[in-house]
Amino acid sequence: MFEYIKPETPDEEIRNMINEAMEPVEAEFLIVGHSHIPMNRKLGNLTIINPGSVGQPRDGDIRTSCAVFDTENGKVEQLRLDYDIDSVCAKIKERMPHAEELIAILRRGY
Repeated sequence: MFEYIKPETPDEEIRNMINEAMEPVEAEFLIVGHSHIPMNRKLGNLTIINPGSVGQPRDGDIRTSCAVFDTENGKVEQLRLDYDIDSVCAKIKERMPHAEELIAILRRGY
């Protein structure tokens, strides 16, 4: 699959993406990424999980985002954690002198 699945992506569009990209999905859970937007969404019998992003948020929340998936009971916990953004931005600037846009994304969350 090469398309983004976001919280607002219509169900039918997701079904088409899944059907075009792979053999029929015979799973209860589909874990995706790349959009950097946390999501825990049901689509029929399929739960779609996106843990979000530790370093490139795209949902307006500057905290890190991750998910804990309990394989025993199928529960998903989305976590948002604060971190020292100033320190991270200083290290990025030190190592990547032309990283203004990366730093701006971290500071605004999108």
